[in-house]
Amino acid sequence: FKQGKISLSKRIKNSVKSALTFISNFEQTIAEIAIENQYDYVVCGHIHQPVIKTLVNHKGSTIYMNSGDWIENLSALEYQEGEWRLFTYPTPGKNKPQTQSQASPHAQHDAYNEDLIESIMHEFVVPK
Repeated sequence: FKQGKISLSKRIKNSVKSALTFISNFEQTIAEIAIENQYDYVVCGHIHQPVIKTLVNHKGSTIYMNSGDWIENLSALEYQEGEWRLFTYPTPGKNKPQTQSQASPHAQHDAYNEDLIESIMHEFVVPK
């Protein structure tokens, strides 16, 4: 096409880094507003990455929850017996629904990043 060479992997990596930075900044900004207003919880749903985690700054902490979505992740937030849980509907290959209560923020953050990368990669790679 008489254009310079492009690296698809570099472009994907840069897109992933940009998306992770955007989402991290969004979550931290939301957390800071919630902590400033002394909210115990903040619930979001626009960024379709299902997660429950504790976000902390120098003034305190809040529990950040994102319901994900029902189309791609088959996820929702539910409140049962005084506790928020992240429900994921079973998909082929999984025997039963999964629920996630608040656990170690580090473990959830790693799973969250893996899910985000998989979601972004799905946008770039079209299955045959």
